[in-house]
Amino acid sequence: DAGAYSLPVALAFDDTRGTRHTDSQLISLLVHRRPHFQIGFYRSVEMATVGVPFALPVEVTNIGRTLVNVSTLEVTSEQLEISEGSLYMGPLDGGTAGSLEPMAVAHEGGTAEVVVSIYYLDDFEQPQVVTKTLTVEVEEPLEPPPGAEQVSEEQEEGFWDKVLRFLRGLLGLGS
Repeated sequence: DAGAYSLPVALAFDDTRGTRHTDSQLISLLVHRRPHFQIGFYRSVEMATVGVPFALPVEVTNIGRTLVNVSTLEVTSEQLEISEGSLYMGPLDGGTAGSLEPMAVAHEGGTAEVVVSIYYLDDFEQPQVVTKTLTVEVEEPLEPPPGAEQVSEEQEEGFWDKVLRFLRGLLGLGS
């Protein structure tokens, strides 16, 4: 079990003159129990496209046997803009899970790293953190086919623009 243990250590030695010396010391030993977490997405991340919000379904499972006093689950990223990326979880019994589903928006394509941080108190009531990095593939938005911009520009032409174009064509000034 985790805790502070005292270990008595007895030392006996002979000096250079052959005189026997004994000494005893008390050594304190601190035993920490590390929590065992499984961190990942509880379902695959749907298609992530630049500029389109998507969900990050993060789940943390305590796969150890003992209770872990988790304070906060936090999701951050340098490549993504994340909203609602923090949640208070509270005590997490062995075999139980907690989840968080923040929304994210990517500003550029490629591989985005998502850092999941679990803040908890250890057996000595000291704050600790466990982090894991997950990755998400972000695709560039589909580009419009060539000529689509020209069609939309022609469609935006108003009635008076058409009349003016017709008159220019009659006068030989181009259409």
